[in-house]
Amino acid sequence: MADGPTSSVSTPPQRIAFFADDARVFPEELTGLLEKLAASHHRVRCFAPDWPDHVAKLATASGVETDTYPIELDENWSLMRQRALRKKLANLVTAWAPDQVIAIGPASALRILPTIKPGQTRRIAILDRFVLETSPPPSRSTSDETDRTLNKAKISELAKVSDIIICHTNQDRQALASAMENLPPAQNCTVHALPGYGVNTTVLKHQHLPPTAGAISFLMTAPMDHWKGVLEYSAAASLVTGRNSNAVFRLQSAVGRTPNAIAREQIFKSNRITPVETSVGLAQAIAQAHVVVVASHYDGMPRELLAALALGRPLICADISGSREAIDERMNGIIFERANPNALADACESLLRRPELLTAMGRSSRQKAERRFSEDAVLRSYLSLMGLSA
Repeated sequence: MADGPTSSVSTPPQRIAFFADDARVFPEELTGLLEKLAASHHRVRCFAPDWPDHVAKLATASGVETDTYPIELDENWSLMRQRALRKKLANLVTAWAPDQVIAIGPASALRILPTIKPGQTRRIAILDRFVLETSPPPSRSTSDETDRTLNKAKISELAKVSDIIICHTNQDRQALASAMENLPPAQNCTVHALPGYGVNTTVLKHQHLPPTAGAISFLMTAPMDHWKGVLEYSAAASLVTGRNSNAVFRLQSAVGRTPNAIAREQIFKSNRITPVETSVGLAQAIAQAHVVVVASHYDGMPRELLAALALGRPLICADISGSREAIDERMNGIIFERANPNALADACESLLRRPELLTAMGRSSRQKAERRFSEDAVLRSYLSLMGLSA
């Protein structure tokens, strides 16, 4: 198993297909990579089950094409229907004849990559967020978490159908590589770690903390999904504001993206949390906060975490692999037990007691972004793994 990118080689323009189960991942997380590929005259087509108009416009602004692919969500569908769908997907890939196929997420990789014959095209799986079956489950398990759980059978399949697997944290890479060591030796798949898609520290400059005016503001920005920890954030806000008058909790949240999405009124009915409109840009929302909270049950390197680092904000994050690599405990943030609102409340209150630490913690976050997560360096590594010149 390799633990670093391969060397890049100069290549003529290629046809590169990206597949994701949610089109929003393309403009929200992959813009930098897509723009680099398009600028190098590669023809890039992004596939998703459906494309809301505004999402398609954002994606095409990066210089790529958009297209759809069929998806079957019913777990009880018949073997005949499985074969029919797989044949449709195989025909779709064959018709466009890409040089590389990149699948985002475990479900997409396991759906798309098996349809491609070995040697037909380079097959890359980006496992942006996943849970190994041996990991202790959070107290509230959802169908989306089940979809992203990799058991022995799924890992074996990924190893067979992928030439390259990219994880977003070193811990995930090590865990996956260790699990693959027990597989039959015929697999040629290599596993690498790249820190998300990086963050543009030139565009996102260090922002001074806003005046406290007697109150410390916490911000969470995430869709209304269980696995993002929205319910834990809401519960922690109730605990903290019930005991402290100098705490403000804000939430910027779009509609949930999974079958387990949370109703908006369930979060805001208590008036413990102030909503931040989704029309407010991510950078602006973070700049207006003192502390950023990332409470995901599992995640790679989410863009809100990387943006908070670049903008110089202290972080309070659930104990998952991405947080462990982004946070130096008590230097630029605090890690709490995931899915535990009491632990989150305790972390918030520890900063409320020592607000004088926030400025230094924010500087440490910015330094971490510059040192570890520079978008330019991360995207060069992606291109290298794809065998393309940077």
